[in-house]
Amino acid sequence: MLSNLLLLCFIGHISGDFYLSKDPVNGKINKFSKLLVHTGVYIIPFIILFLLFGRSYGLFMVFLWICTAHFLIDLVGFFISKSRFTKKLNSKSNQCGLANYAIDEFLHILFTLLIGIYFSNPTFNIISVPFINDFLKVVNLDLTRALKWVLLVLCIYKPVNITFVKAFSHYKPLEKEESVDVKKAGAVIGFLERFLIIIFINIQQYSAIGLILTAKSIARYDSISKSQDFAEYYLIGTLSSLLSAILLYIIIFRHL
Repeated sequence: MLSNLLLLCFIGHISGDFYLSKDPVNGKINKFSKLLVHTGVYIIPFIILFLLFGRSYGLFMVFLWICTAHFLIDLVGFFISKSRFTKKLNSKSNQCGLANYAIDEFLHILFTLLIGIYFSNPTFNIISVPFINDFLKVVNLDLTRALKWVLLVLCIYKPVNITFVKAFSHYKPLEKEESVDVKKAGAVIGFLERFLIIIFINIQQYSAIGLILTAKSIARYDSISKSQDFAEYYLIGTLSSLLSAILLYIIIFRHL
């Protein structure tokens, strides 16, 4: 069972690595100064969480260890990316960017998990500030469930979108370049799709998920019917989006 401490750790990590900083996930940390800036930005969510939950020495030490581990992982990755072998490998294979991203995030998640588990114990209390407690009473949620919802919503937006772009970009049909607005609209649609899916799963209205997929297919019907390549790319994206929403819901709420 995920403790409140672990939930706070992952909320801080996702917020700092994906929402407040774009350079690491886009592979743009090519200067040591950028690494320092990223580290400074990364700790901001942890400072906010520290002020909102407890302000205890124990919580401070947990967040300090996570931020230190994050910096060291990125530092090692920075020096590896500067090596001649890595540069040569990246120039020959487009999949190296995906591999680097996957390894980097795996290590961050692993160390965040290990640190959170190491410090978790029955006597470690997370005490939120009064206005959070008052809000939770109004919406009839306990703190643990509220934190799970926050983490789940954070995960299904930018982390999933960025992962899909890196994983499936080579499947995309060679057509005219999409505008920035179209790309942003696609990301928002994907997020809303996954958000509705987790809502329907939570209220056990599984058949309603089919309505979401149907509506999405109708909107893309013209492109799907005219291009086999686009139809296959669309199917990969849709099924992956559905699978990610279901898996993340199960992992966060049912603790597999």
